[in-house]
Amino acid sequence: MACRFWPRGPLTTPPRRVAFERLRTLVSHRSGRTRALVAWLKGTPVGAIEIFLGSESAGVHGLTVVDGYEGKGIGSALIEDACKDALRSRAKTMVLLASAEGQRLYLRRGFIEVDRFGYWYRSFQRGC
Repeated sequence: MACRFWPRGPLTTPPRRVAFERLRTLVSHRSGRTRALVAWLKGTPVGAIEIFLGSESAGVHGLTVVDGYEGKGIGSALIEDACKDALRSRAKTMVLLASAEGQRLYLRRGFIEVDRFGYWYRSFQRGC
């Protein structure tokens, strides 16, 4: 299954394998502070999100919806479940570090943009 967000494509590169293993570990070992929520449809995972719980604030990261399932409310449901989980854990605020790709969704779910920053990338495939 290809994902709409990271990791995009098959698990053929080291970063994609690491991202997948990280998510699999989060799902199988629910800790007190870091959790992964997975949306299932008829026994198939169709989306996921990670939640990080701090002392007074919670953060969400890595919202993923499988291709073909976008626009069906899966991302919204995952964000709402993450927010409910944060409230149960006594978080007062929820923060989100995300790309502009999901901006409409985040605004609809009650997030407001507070800042923008550059995200820099360097590939070593063509040498230093």
